[in-house]
Amino acid sequence: MYNHYMSLLPNDDDYAAFVDGDTMFLTANYGKQISDIIEKYKDHNVGLFTCYTNRTGNAEQCYKGVISEDGEIRNHRAIALELQKTQYDQVKELTNIISGHLMVVQKKIWRDVGFFADELSDKMKTRYTKNLLAVDNRFSKRILKNNYKIYLMEGVYLMHYYRLCEGKEFRDHLGAIK
Repeated sequence: MYNHYMSLLPNDDDYAAFVDGDTMFLTANYGKQISDIIEKYKDHNVGLFTCYTNRTGNAEQCYKGVISEDGEIRNHRAIALELQKTQYDQVKELTNIISGHLMVVQKKIWRDVGFFADELSDKMKTRYTKNLLAVDNRFSKRILKNNYKIYLMEGVYLMHYYRLCEGKEFRDHLGAIK
């Protein structure tokens, strides 16, 4: 599916933003902010952009480096507004693979590094699979291997549900992909 959507972009200079379905931006102008960041850093060998969140498997992408157990949306909105105000267009380079709660990728980079490895075999579709979860990991690994940079947008924050009530190890929602 990732590859299908990337192929729909008309120009190699266009960007796509992939977000997990259990995420939420909490500022009104996050789109303009991301566009401003792309414009500012477009000549910095960018492979992809990501952002801070409250819950993800990669501590580097978690706000303050830890998974938050806070389910109060107002608290997360306050974080998003504060980061946007104080770090609007600042980025930090990440040197390891990322979790893909947000991946902003340019079409020409997608072509250069070899697309997303998101097509699953029939065998994989009938059982739980870490391969589905690892699409972001494998893609970001190829970004780094091809000497592109991964930048965390320090002023962009989104709230990620990421199994808040069920627990981080919950995997039932990943079974039997149709």
